[in-house]
Amino acid sequence: MLKLESTRTVFEYSNDHARIWLEIYEDDPTTCIFTHLLVDEKHRQLGFGTQALLDAEKIAKNHGCTTIHLKVKTYSWMSKWYLRMGYRWYKTADSEYTWLTKNL
Repeated sequence: MLKLESTRTVFEYSNDHARIWLEIYEDDPTTCIFTHLLVDEKHRQLGFGTQALLDAEKIAKNHGCTTIHLKVKTYSWMSKWYLRMGYRWYKTADSEYTWLTKNL
């Protein structure tokens, strides 16, 4: 189980049109949390978000992470996109959000 109150290291990855933030927690350094993925509005649906996600997964793996978690609105287009990218349902956070996970 994630303990989000522990000390964390935050990384930011950017390509030309997308940014992603990932956090690694001291109490579980093999688990990474992706907290934000932002793609410039005029560059959406052109593969920049996909490339940023794949690059960030490589960065997480290079830092010793074997599992990634992220929280997303349940049944949103983003949750469907992450599921297509190999993530799976992990647990419900509340009535509006769900945690997804992926093993690296």
